Amino acid sequence: MATSSQNFDLPRTAPNNDRHRNTSGESYAQPVYSIVPLDRSALENLVDQLNAAEDVRPGTCKLAPEPDFANRPLRDVYNYHLQLRDQDHSIHPLYFIVAADADFEKDGVIVVHLHTGQDDEEDRVDKARCSVDWAASWGINFDIGNMDWEDLKEQEEEEWGDRAMSWTPASQQPVPPDTEPPRFQYACFSLVEKAINLPQSLDPNWSSTPVEHRRVILGGNYSGEPDGRAKVAGVFPWFCKSHPETHRRVVILADKPDFEADGVLLLEFDWDGDVDSYDDDSINELNLGSKEIKRVPASTAVAELDAYCRENNLPLAYSP
Repeated sequence: MATSSQNFDLPRTAPNNDRHRNTSGESYAQPVYSIVPLDRSALENLVDQLNAAEDVRPGTCKLAPEPDFANRPLRDVYNYHLQLRDQDHSIHPLYFIVAADADFEKDGVIVVHLHTGQDDEEDRVDKARCSVDWAASWGINFDIGNMDWEDLKEQEEEEWGDRAMSWTPASQQPVPPDTEPPRFQYACFSLVEKAINLPQSLDPNWSSTPVEHRRVILGGNYSGEPDGRAKVAGVFPWFCKSHPETHRRVVILADKPDFEADGVLLLEFDWDGDVDSYDDDSINELNLGSKEIKRVPASTAVAELDAYCRENNLPLAYSP
């Protein structure tokens, strides 16, 4: 059984964008985490049971790359999931499953959804206790509109009584930034396989900042490419066209595993950034040239690019 010391607090709303919200008709893997000590075999057994439920396809649920959050608050899982969903688009961006009790067959699991629509509020976060047999199908049914969150919470109350999860309190509402969103966000690409901590290295408040207020947008991980830097140069124009909020000239490239000690590379691409001059095919054939600006600790990368853009008359993230 969950201990009284477990912290299930979550923010009231999540920093979702249109890609995150548009889950209907898509096929995503529901990631599985644990906030109680479970060995690998127990975690894999949980995933097997989730996938063995009635009307659930094999592979619907899978262990997150880093599933073990034993003795840590649920908020830590939430923060990690916000990073994971933008680095691995096969992961469900809004729904995840958490073992909060060692005897999950008896005590169920906690399911979290980041866009419940509760009280007509967009991106409303909430959680519920659910039996292992129903956890995956809850996520599926919510995606396709077979049930709404209020229905699922009613089921939870009927099954679990006083062990049901309380509604996310209004007092958890994050304070919105007191500045206007930037006109441009710096794209960040990675050539490092395990880069899950990269956003936090660039900005400690990245996961809790609303998407439109972030200074950095994640561009993708190309660690498996034989020439990762050339791959980034190839995809960058298309990325700008599909993400118009992206700064068209400068990027951050993480090419060494210690983002602070080894630093990240700042690059400037040689083109005018006019994405409207190219269709979806021709923009992928530009093969841009680039020059290295400098290598800097990740924590200073945004400030360094701001200064570089000012000094070289490039578009600024904020109006002067």
